Amino acid sequence: MIGYAIEEAEGLYHRQNDGTLEWRNPQSENAHIEVVVADGADGRFIPGLLVHATLRDAQSQEIGSYELPFLWHSWLYHYGRNVEVPGAGT
Repeated sequence: MIGYAIEEAEGLYHRQNDGTLEWRNPQSENAHIEVVVADGADGRFIPGLLVHATLRDAQSQEIGSYELPFLWHSWLYHYGRNVEVPGAGT
C-alpha cells in the first residue's frame, strides 16, 4: 500500500556525516512531499527503500523528479523532502 501527501514545506532534521542531527528550516522550498509505503499483508511501514517522486503540473509538464529519503517523524515514519515548485496549485 502506498500513500502520499503534498503540503507546505516544513523544518526538518538532517543527519550530518558525524551522525549528529541538524535542524534546517525551509529556504526557497515551498512544498513538502511525503510517501508512506506499507506492507500489504500486515500494514507495517517498509524501511530501506529507494523512493523517487516525479511532480507534474496540470498540463502534465514535469516540474521535477526527486529522491525521497527516509524521514523519522514522531507519529508516522515516511519518505519525503522539501522541494521548490513554481507556485500554488494542483
